Amino acid sequence: MTDTFTKWLNNFPEFAVGTEAREMLDDAMTCYVHDIPRPALILSYLAFCITVKENILSSSMPSGHDAGRWSNRMSNLRSDDKWEEELQNCVAMQRDKSKTPVVEPVFDIPDHLREDFKYWKNRRNDCAHYKRNIISLSHVCAFWQFMMSKYIYFQPQGSMSKSIQEYKDYFDLSITPAGTDQTTIFNHLCAVLRSTEDLRLLFKAIKRADTKQKMELLHRLLHNTESTKAYAKAFITEEDFVVDYYLSEYLDDLSMLYGDDPKQIRAFWYNSPDIPIYSELLKAHLIPDDQIKESLLRVLSKMYQLNRGIPWDLSEDNKNVLKASGFIDAFFEEYYNDQFISRNYKEMNQSMSFYVSLISLSGVDRRWVEVYCRRVTEGKSFPYALGNWFASALRNGDLNKDLYLKVVTDLGLANPIAF
Repeated sequence: MTDTFTKWLNNFPEFAVGTEAREMLDDAMTCYVHDIPRPALILSYLAFCITVKENILSSSMPSGHDAGRWSNRMSNLRSDDKWEEELQNCVAMQRDKSKTPVVEPVFDIPDHLREDFKYWKNRRNDCAHYKRNIISLSHVCAFWQFMMSKYIYFQPQGSMSKSIQEYKDYFDLSITPAGTDQTTIFNHLCAVLRSTEDLRLLFKAIKRADTKQKMELLHRLLHNTESTKAYAKAFITEEDFVVDYYLSEYLDDLSMLYGDDPKQIRAFWYNSPDIPIYSELLKAHLIPDDQIKESLLRVLSKMYQLNRGIPWDLSEDNKNVLKASGFIDAFFEEYYNDQFISRNYKEMNQSMSFYVSLISLSGVDRRWVEVYCRRVTEGKSFPYALGNWFASALRNGDLNKDLYLKVVTDLGLANPIAF
């Protein structure tokens, strides 16, 4: 148990080696190892309380409080004689809706946590006054479990203001050198983050920071605890410009963000020909089977209208996903056949990005070779820009010339390109 507890303590700067709280907890663990539960529990409880007290002292005043009374509360917390009683008052305080404005509590926690705190205060008193209630090592373990699971909730509401200032300083190069480790302030942020609105306030404060660094922060939050994941997910998905930036850096998180939202999944492929996102949706099996064909045709239609090609840096894995989904087959069926070319051969010259990227993805395919060779040798209309590109790509090696010639021979056609 001590190893697990120590590992957890190391996640928080307020419990770092050398701090008053850590020294008390190290002594508590020594008592625990030597089967002396009462002092172990007293020291653990006091270390917890001292840390929570310091968190209040470093926070800002919650809304609705009278400044004079809050100053007195801070003075009591700094007093060696009064701090424990004042801390108990802070924990017990609840939202007072009878006042205007509403007086917010120091800790925005459910009532059962206030009762839990009171319970451990009474167990501490059992130890300190040596009452007849049995205190065993299991009590110590239970309190450590309480600390590990509930400490993050005992963060004053004003602590988010401190975290925002920490990140403003961190992203200010006149204060913090680039590349400085942010583990300490990140752990503090995770401890005080309570809502998506908190994240909005943070990102508003650091709006001038490098976009990539901000997306990295969101990525860490998304892959941290369940609560930070929920806040980060909501923040990313509720802001269109954030979604675009985030997915440009962390496309693999698409299923985590939208896997449980079929309406948004459909909106992605229906409204935008974003091939990286579309291929990721296919790879994650997020598009229902009965919508695959519709999605292929919709995305191809948008690509053709906008003369949009497949990004050159799309991963090989995602290219293979497109091929396996029938993307190339749908392309030849809809946009590269005799009927379509006869009607649109002039317009096709204006869609070269679309055609070059799709045919490059297909490689030397019998379907385009057959239509191209037959139409040109028979004197039928064919987009000149695409014909010129075929010749150039086959000559410079972008398309496999030997395979092309073999296909032409197998089809029994004449080759219209002079090599």
